[in-house]
Amino acid sequence: MSDAHWSLPRRASSAGAARSVIKEFMSESGCSAADTDPVVLVVSELVSNAILHAGGADQLIELRADHHAGVVHIEVHDHDPRPPETGPTPVDADRGRGLLIVDQLAQEWGWEPVRGNGKRVWCEVAVGAR
Repeated sequence: MSDAHWSLPRRASSAGAARSVIKEFMSESGCSAADTDPVVLVVSELVSNAILHAGGADQLIELRADHHAGVVHIEVHDHDPRPPETGPTPVDADRGRGLLIVDQLAQEWGWEPVRGNGKRVWCEVAVGAR
């Protein structure tokens, strides 16, 4: 079992930083590239959503990862209390598919309010034998 936590500034470069740290986390957890790629994509989508939609530029985004019993649990905490939005996305839209990707790659995902301090979006991705 392994778990980790990172604090990221709310700026565009943090999506790349999140991808880097989660790749390292997955490698240290002994996961294969086949298991790492979907986790990296999910983290990238969740952190990108927090960068685009959540709070002021001076607020941090918290990323947590936990690997236990063939499941990687990811949490992204931001400072916007509004729920993540899913819905129809026009075919020609530049954005709006991130949570659809998360929904396809994760066994399950959801969100919960953080009392007085935004929300936590979480997901679980199976790793190992499929």
